[in-house]
Amino acid sequence: MKYKIELLTPVHIGNGDQYTDMDSVVSNDYFYAIDTRAFYEKLQDMGKLQGYLDYVETNKSLADYLSHLKEISPENVKKYSLELTPQNRGNINLLRKMNVSQFIKNATGEVYIPGSELKGAIRTALIYDILYNDTEAYDYLKNQLEHYPWNAGKYVDKLLETKNTLYDYRERPNAKKDLMRFILIGDSDSINVTKLHISHLYSLRSERKDSYCETLEGGALTLEGSINIIKRDLALDKLGLSYRKEYLNKNMVLKSIYNFSDNLIKHEISFAREHSLQGLEKFYGGLKTRNVREKPLLRIGMGQGFLSTTINLIVEGGTYPKDFPKTRRVVKKGEEILPLGWVKFGIEDNKMGEPF
Repeated sequence: MKYKIELLTPVHIGNGDQYTDMDSVVSNDYFYAIDTRAFYEKLQDMGKLQGYLDYVETNKSLADYLSHLKEISPENVKKYSLELTPQNRGNINLLRKMNVSQFIKNATGEVYIPGSELKGAIRTALIYDILYNDTEAYDYLKNQLEHYPWNAGKYVDKLLETKNTLYDYRERPNAKKDLMRFILIGDSDSINVTKLHISHLYSLRSERKDSYCETLEGGALTLEGSINIIKRDLALDKLGLSYRKEYLNKNMVLKSIYNFSDNLIKHEISFAREHSLQGLEKFYGGLKTRNVREKPLLRIGMGQGFLSTTINLIVEGGTYPKDFPKTRRVVKKGEEILPLGWVKFGIEDNKMGEPF
C-alpha cells in the first residue's frame, strides 16, 4: 500500500539546525543558504580567507562582508535560494536579524517528510482511540492520574504493548512488544529544495518572540510513500498483542486518525471562541469540513502543540489545567491565520487505489 499526504497549511519538519547571519544572506528578493565550503575555497583562492576570519571576530554578518567584496556574490556561493514572499519583504529588516530553522533534507539536499513523523502522529491517534472506546482503559488511567500520576505516563506509553506488562510499572515501554512495529511507514518521496518558503511564525496570546523557519506550503502540494500494515496472528499471539489486532487494519487506522482530529478541531474552535480569536475560529471552522473518515486530517511537525502530541484532550482536568496550553503558534498570510502542520492523509491499495 501507499500513503498520500496533501499539505493544507505550512509544514516544518526540523533537522535541529538554524541558518544564522553567518551562513545565509537575505537580499531584497531572495533568501540565500550559503555553501560555506565553496565560500571559503573562493576566499582561499583570492588570498582573503584570513582577512575574513579576522572580520567575523567583530560579529558582523556575512551579508555585510559580501557588500564590500565585489568579487563574490551570494549567487556564486549558494547551496540554494528561496524567493521571498510579500510578507517576508514587508518585514525584511526583522528577517535579516533572525535565525531561520532548517527543514530536514536527505543526502542529496532534497526535502521530504520522514516516515517516523507520520508514525508518531498515527500512534497518538491509536492510543487516543483506545482510551475513547475502552472504558476499562480510560477508567484505569483516570484513577492513575488521581492517585499515582507518576505512573500514568508509563501506562499510556504501553497501551499498544502486550497486556501482560500493561499494569507492571517495573517494566519500561518496549518497542519490540509494541503494535506499531506491525505498521511500517516509509519516508515520503523527496522534492526540490526550492519548493520551500520562509515562514514568519507568530504566537497568539503570548509575548513570545516571533521566529522564522523553512516550510513546505499548503495548497496543491502532495507527497506519497509506502505503508504496510502487517497482521500475522502467530507473531501477535507470541508477543501478547492479539487483543489489539483490530487496529492492524487500514480502515481502523483511518478511523482513529479521523476521530482524534475531529475532537482536536472541536477543541480548537472552542478555544478560539472563548478567547475571541476570530481568525483562528474561522480557520478551524473551515478545516472541520475537510476531515472525512476515508481521508482524515493529521497534524505533523513543528507547531503541532501539546494537544496534538498527547492524549490530554481525553483527560482534561488530569495533570494539566483545562485551558493548557494557553498559546498557539501560527503563520499569517495577509488577514488569514494558518496553524502549522495540517495535512490530509490517505491510504491506497497498490493495485486499485482511488485518486487522492
